[in-house]
Amino acid sequence: MCGNVSSPAYPFGFSATGCFISGFNLSCGDRGRNNTPMRLLMGDGATGVFHHNATTWTWNLWTAPLEVTWDRGTVQDKISSHCFCIDVESPFSGGDTSWCSTGYYGAPYLSGCQGQIIGLKVGSGVSLLVLALGTIFLVHEIKAHGKKRIRQIFFKQNHVQLLIQLVHQRANIGEGMIIKLEELEMATNNFDESCELGRGAHGTVYRGILSSQHIVAIKKSKIVIQKEMNEFINEISILSQLNHRNIVKLIGCCLEMEVPLLIYEFISNGTLYKHLHVRFPVSLSWKHRLRIAVEIARALTYLHSFVSTPIIHRDIKSTNILLDDNLTVKLSDFGASRCIPVDQEGIHTTVQGTSGYLDPMYHNTGHLTKKSDVYSFGVLLIELLTRKKPVSYKSRQGFSLAKHFVSLISEGNLAEILDPQVAKEGDGEVIDVALLAATCVKYRSDERPEMKEVELLLENIQASKEFYSDVTDGDISSEGTM
Repeated sequence: MCGNVSSPAYPFGFSATGCFISGFNLSCGDRGRNNTPMRLLMGDGATGVFHHNATTWTWNLWTAPLEVTWDRGTVQDKISSHCFCIDVESPFSGGDTSWCSTGYYGAPYLSGCQGQIIGLKVGSGVSLLVLALGTIFLVHEIKAHGKKRIRQIFFKQNHVQLLIQLVHQRANIGEGMIIKLEELEMATNNFDESCELGRGAHGTVYRGILSSQHIVAIKKSKIVIQKEMNEFINEISILSQLNHRNIVKLIGCCLEMEVPLLIYEFISNGTLYKHLHVRFPVSLSWKHRLRIAVEIARALTYLHSFVSTPIIHRDIKSTNILLDDNLTVKLSDFGASRCIPVDQEGIHTTVQGTSGYLDPMYHNTGHLTKKSDVYSFGVLLIELLTRKKPVSYKSRQGFSLAKHFVSLISEGNLAEILDPQVAKEGDGEVIDVALLAATCVKYRSDERPEMKEVELLLENIQASKEFYSDVTDGDISSEGTM
């Protein structure tokens, strides 16, 4: 005993009257100040210390343990990590000693602390290797089984939710549209950044190549909340009902993640926003813009009037209009969309949409109708006419793009806000489109036209434009032959 602390026998440097004798001085250096650790006076390594608290009579391990060996009372060999130094302070004596760490045995000052005996002698190295490999394999199998089990849980959870939604909307989805996560991981190289097409507030879209060699766009949410799950399930159930050349086609979905993944046809040419808002003076031609407006109107008319349960898109904007290589419209992003019964004008919902495009009447009342899409489409027409960005636009008076546009028309000053390219390439049909846009963005929803009326008017404007162009070109050609 050293005071009330047990210690191994000599040669650990203890005499009957103290914790060390001359020649076996194992005392640590000066006690550390401000909670700094002590250091042994036998080399330059720090030591593990049980620090005694005189008030509570407790001992605490301070730092990593050390090991020493002795020869004729002098430290000769290395310091290692299988024993530790004890700072002993008691009413009876003081000094230091060293102990083997738990699981080790021997005399630290002589032969050093040795590892535990495992009972393996001949062939122990091979046995340990087999044991290690077996453990690695077992851990891998457990992890793989765990991942598989989690995927099965998500699949069942999302499948049930999807089926309920489909039954509610009288829709259907074929088993061939359910795609395994493993297939999508291979298609995107485990969702590698090099496969990213774009990122949004809610998730990332990846380009992938399925085993069938089809190129697809894969929409993956990054926010795991019930709202996101509901929106993805909603988008699957809605898109599975649709078949229109101006609406993006849903290829399938994956239900093996907490928020399902959506797989669409790949549209290679980006968004209308990207093509319209370029840095150069010249953007999309007015002829293309007018045709794009007609195709968006056709898609919305189809949603409102030609599906079994009318659908309100609720987020019409230029970033949700995709264009293929021929600049053909593909309306996308149905996560916020809502179905309304045929016998109802609208539904009350939590307000959702994009600032600048959002129907102010819906924003104030929470009552969503088809006319909310008409308002957003009117803003999109204004965007095509002006090349101004509805989300960020503010006039000197603090007006939104739609409000400022309408006020300028009422003043007969449309030229102030019109895109110079449109003014140069267009004729009288520009005024017609501008007046139609102003009608679409009226505050009162009952004063706005239906989308099928908007579609018809735009088709007539486009037809007149093309007819006038053909006649003009013909006259010029005739004059050239005279």
